[in-house]
Amino acid sequence: MKLIVFIIVGIILNAFIVIQIVDVILMGWLHIHHAKNQIPDNYIVDTPNRTEKQGEVECAAFSSAYVLRHFGMQAEGFELYDKIPDKFKMTGGTVYPKGVQYCLASHGVKSQYCRGNLRILKEEIAKGVPVIVMMKIREDKNWLHYVPVVGYDNENIYIAESYAPLVNCDEKLYNRKVEAKSFGRLWDTKELKMPFYSKTYYRILCD
Repeated sequence: MKLIVFIIVGIILNAFIVIQIVDVILMGWLHIHHAKNQIPDNYIVDTPNRTEKQGEVECAAFSSAYVLRHFGMQAEGFELYDKIPDKFKMTGGTVYPKGVQYCLASHGVKSQYCRGNLRILKEEIAKGVPVIVMMKIREDKNWLHYVPVVGYDNENIYIAESYAPLVNCDEKLYNRKVEAKSFGRLWDTKELKMPFYSKTYYRILCD
């Protein structure tokens, strides 16, 4: 009996290790950061920008293009999407997290794929740069979506949303407002096949 249990545990551990290796290969290595600084109660990135409207699967490129425009570069979502190598795309055209880093790096912008919490995310936003996060489109579905988060206050998170059905307001600096608790649930993207890839975001490495 003990031998059977030992074998089963071994199989489970080996499967878990294989899953993690595959995740790192496909998704990228996650960096863990901790909040270090005091942050304001509310903040909005006020650099002039525009929000393009994507199709069904191009959110990685459209989010990246938004960040690139923040830095004064010419970037269009569909053009950026077409240049993403197939190795960074899943069947159907959706993009692995490495594809976001490719889009940014293709224009000289270095980034880290990170895991954190809402406090850390706010600290990154308060640096004055939009922060791309991977979140679910709906709380009851594991359909994943990349968005640039551009601001926050004590109650809400503010997003420059490229997917038209999710737009819920028409402000100058953002077009989607999500209540903070709801955002936390949408941002919790962990699944059995990717248990550690939850509450992830891209940290821009500014020289």
